[in-house]
Amino acid sequence: MDLPVTTKDITVDWLNEILHGNDFLGDSNIVSVESEQIGVGEGFMSDIARLSIKYDSANNDLPKCIVVKLPTSFPSAREAGMKGGGYEREIRFYTEVASKSPLRTPEVVYTHIDKEQQQYILMMKDYSHCKKPDMSEGADEELAKIIINKLADFHARWWDANDLYSFPWIPRMDTSTKASVVENYQSIINECVNTSGFESIFPQGTDEICRKIKEHLDWLVNIRNDNLTLQHSDFRIGNIFIDFDTPDDPLVFYDWSGIRIGIGVCDLSYFLGWSLTTTTRRIVESELLRIYWEAISKQITTEYSHDEFLLDYLRGLLVMTFIPLFSFSRLDLSSLGGKESEKVKEAMHRWFITLIDNNAVSVLPS
Repeated sequence: MDLPVTTKDITVDWLNEILHGNDFLGDSNIVSVESEQIGVGEGFMSDIARLSIKYDSANNDLPKCIVVKLPTSFPSAREAGMKGGGYEREIRFYTEVASKSPLRTPEVVYTHIDKEQQQYILMMKDYSHCKKPDMSEGADEELAKIIINKLADFHARWWDANDLYSFPWIPRMDTSTKASVVENYQSIINECVNTSGFESIFPQGTDEICRKIKEHLDWLVNIRNDNLTLQHSDFRIGNIFIDFDTPDDPLVFYDWSGIRIGIGVCDLSYFLGWSLTTTTRRIVESELLRIYWEAISKQITTEYSHDEFLLDYLRGLLVMTFIPLFSFSRLDLSSLGGKESEKVKEAMHRWFITLIDNNAVSVLPS
């Protein structure tokens, strides 16, 4: 049976066929399904829906809700997702890597990859009953400490590990990809700074930061061969659920389409710049940096000095600036509604405040 083109095309018959095919349903059958689109804006690279399902039996092991992800129908975002291989990478992360990592991730229900037809589908257990931190409120100090310790554990597991390169589908920066990364970043910067509304969203001085980043992109994305690990690449509170039913391991981390081999501290840079309010970050940033570095230092065997760590943190702020700029240039803010649009704009604004507070451009070659 063909894969659905959009989440609205998912039917009872299709679900029964594929979920009996992988023995997920057992002796039960689905009798009805209701689809609700979710993740608008935050999930703009994908078409995401929550399926509310009823069965012909009272099997308590079967989920009442399932989340399904398909490639977005939004042309420019879909093209970027296909070109970057993000849809395939996320599916393969869940099926090949997640079980080997210390982070808790969503339970997978069904996946399918058809590269030739450019069709991908990922179905997972729904965690909407869990708490999802609000992007505008950001993570508080206690939650941030828990998240960062978990992040350090994840990075340490793969830090220069013997099996780090066991997954040929996970990309890393090399001479064959560096030129295209630099070109793409430069193009996004040019598009943003010349777009109406740029100056109204970002703080004063952002255009100068972008100019300096553009001048030094070759250095920023420079290739190195040590102190590398798996990098989530979109590590923020919007991609974390808190499951209070499992207090021993409450955090569920998802959205792994950006998984790559890289500088793990970039995840830390992105989390602190995007997921904390400016007020909170200014109070706890130094403490959170200390917690991460000490946790990493206790678990890895390679030499990684505190000075190198701080350089990677500031460098990460500059490298990961690509994401808020990409979001500004590609995300249709008008489709989010007033409140959601303002949340995204606020996050974009405080990202550059983080760069300014840390004088991140000071690490660039003079």
